[in-house]
Amino acid sequence: MALKIIQNKENPFFNRKEIVFNLESKSTPTFKEIQELISKEFSVPEENIHVEKIKGNFGLSSFMIYVQIYSSKEEKEKLIHKNKKKKKEEAKK
Repeated sequence: MALKIIQNKENPFFNRKEIVFNLESKSTPTFKEIQELISKEFSVPEENIHVEKIKGNFGLSSFMIYVQIYSSKEEKEKLIHKNKKKKKEEAKK
């Protein structure tokens, strides 16, 4: 998989980096594969990485990937919306 960074922006308000990159791959990469790749590339733990979107074009082997790297796991959990199922489980506790 060939990785090419298109945009790397620091967002101090949310304590994160917002990265857009182009990935050349024969098949659509999974969110887990992207987390592992970004973790190695930027030397950050996988739990601090949020893959926002994988955008592919029909018939092409290139994908636009939108990623956010948070300063800590706590910052990520605070800002990323939880799905309804998780909210209900936490409300029961």
